[in-house]
Amino acid sequence: MRWETFSKRIPGFTPKDLQDIKVAFDLMYDTHDGERRDDNRPYRHHPIGSALDAYAMGERDPEVICAILAHDVLESAKKLGKPLTLRDLEEKVGPSTACRVRWMTKEGHTDRARASSWKTFRDCKDHKTYKAKACERLNNVRSFKLMKAKPGETKHQRIRRKVNETVKEFSPIMAWLETDVETRSFPSEQARAKERAIIKNIRLAFERELRVYSVKFK
Repeated sequence: MRWETFSKRIPGFTPKDLQDIKVAFDLMYDTHDGERRDDNRPYRHHPIGSALDAYAMGERDPEVICAILAHDVLESAKKLGKPLTLRDLEEKVGPSTACRVRWMTKEGHTDRARASSWKTFRDCKDHKTYKAKACERLNNVRSFKLMKAKPGETKHQRIRRKVNETVKEFSPIMAWLETDVETRSFPSEQARAKERAIIKNIRLAFERELRVYSVKFK
């Protein structure tokens, strides 16, 4: 999906917001060029799909959409041998989005690296980062069955690890978001209600998607 199509599917943003989102979209599009997922689809489908999922659940914060679109660019650039440093990212998408991308970036695929990455994410205590990561994980959950085996891990083992990881990491994140929305300052109660609805939609989506694996999302 190119920008012209994507932008038509997220109406309601101001021209300035759309400009910022386009910068993140273009960076994502270029960085993931040639990259494929386990199901052999272009990798771009994941960040684009995740952003559209977030929009469908009511997300209208351009910073969240930008973070979702760019969430994997640092990791993929490193894997693909493309030059993209954190400073480069800050210059392209701004320090706020760059920081959120860093918080969401996996440090590696060993158990130690995964644990460190999740700790970095949990410790950010930023509601926009939490929502962005939750939406991209939801998009991944929908494709768990398409994952392939990896060295030392069968397909079933990999799916089960990802399912368990999702419950372990995102149950407390959703609880944090549900508390945060009631205590954070909002310009109006209407704005609070809209944010509350987004968070509820994310929780319901987790419950629905994980039910496929006979897992209860608490």
